Amino acid sequence: MKTVLFLLTVITAVFSRLYLLDSLPGEWFGDISNVHEYMMLILAGKWPFYFFQSPGPVYHYLIAPLVIIFKNNGYLTYKISSVIVSLAGLVSAYFFIKAASDRKTAMTGILVMGISFWYLIWSRIGNSQIVIVLLSCLLGYFLLIYTDNRKLTHLYSGAMAASLGLYTYPQTFIFPVIFTAVIFFVNIYSNQIDSKGTAVFTGRLNSRSFHIISAFIIILISALPFRNLLIKQNDLFTNGYVGEKVFTDELKKNENITQLAVFDTKTPVTLEQFQNYKSFVWLAEHEIAIMDDRGGVRIEPIDTAVNGVVNEDVLRGLEAAARPYYATL
Repeated sequence: MKTVLFLLTVITAVFSRLYLLDSLPGEWFGDISNVHEYMMLILAGKWPFYFFQSPGPVYHYLIAPLVIIFKNNGYLTYKISSVIVSLAGLVSAYFFIKAASDRKTAMTGILVMGISFWYLIWSRIGNSQIVIVLLSCLLGYFLLIYTDNRKLTHLYSGAMAASLGLYTYPQTFIFPVIFTAVIFFVNIYSNQIDSKGTAVFTGRLNSRSFHIISAFIIILISALPFRNLLIKQNDLFTNGYVGEKVFTDELKKNENITQLAVFDTKTPVTLEQFQNYKSFVWLAEHEIAIMDDRGGVRIEPIDTAVNGVVNEDVLRGLEAAARPYYATL
């Protein structure tokens, strides 16, 4: 039964990705042109290392051997490359889910994931976002197994996956933060580390501190090229393709907003103090101050008994009002 389920999963995932791949989808759109342009520079031996709009260099160098193997056969080459990366993502998802749960759950998970609409479509269109799933699952897998055995090999592998996040997409910039935070708290608040399978160090550094320091050093070293990219492509990350998605027009127009919310129940609510906080919302002990979309300030009392209904319309209204300030989170 296990073999049948495995074969069914593999056949379903591969068939759904390769069926009429040469003709569906058939439109060569702007993002594929970006991938193609980056690949031409790599194949020409110019070794490009920059962010082209949102994508970084990771995906393009990852698929470079595949493009060479398939001799850059137009759009089909990029679609085949994204299919292969998506299948690698399914494999990494299997190990991630298995580490978090069990084999049965992992098989069920990748069976559903293999035919899920979003992942299947992105697997076939040849775009670079498909690599985010692969890196996310690899990072999660290495972090999970590291928490179980504390082996340095898994620490270094996780650090590699986290570091690649800096050069993949803006969505993956948070990977090194997640990695270092997990390594820190696992080693600080866990029980005594089992020395089996873990290198032994003498001197003042014990195993825990060595692991924490190693994680920080690896991430810092891997971030040095990223720092240079931020300097060289400063306009891209502040005002360009990436920056315009982070620093919205509303925030640029209203320089008085530097944070989304302030919780201060001790200071009396005054307009002057609210302006000093430079916040969108101030929740006080008995009042709540909110800046409206015209720049005005409303101060409403908070009654001890509040009657109201929070439904989808209310939540969507709150989300729409707060959307321009997401960058301040």
